[in-house]
Amino acid sequence: MNLKTDSEFMHGYTLGLLHGAGHEVLYANHNVYKQEGSPEEVTSIQTFYESQYLEQNKPITYIRFKING
Repeated sequence: MNLKTDSEFMHGYTLGLLHGAGHEVLYANHNVYKQEGSPEEVTSIQTFYESQYLEQNKPITYIRFKING
């Protein structure tokens, strides 16, 4: 599963829930457009709202995870 969001709160909250429930976090990034090595499939698609937030220098975060069970 994947979560790409402009909400740093949602990113952190989701990571906490995943770790607390024992699910597997495969990849997490707090700023996919500023960190090298971000997956191309994450950065190659940009929504209208993403582009607006990026113009405001707001980070876009991403989590790839696997739900166990």
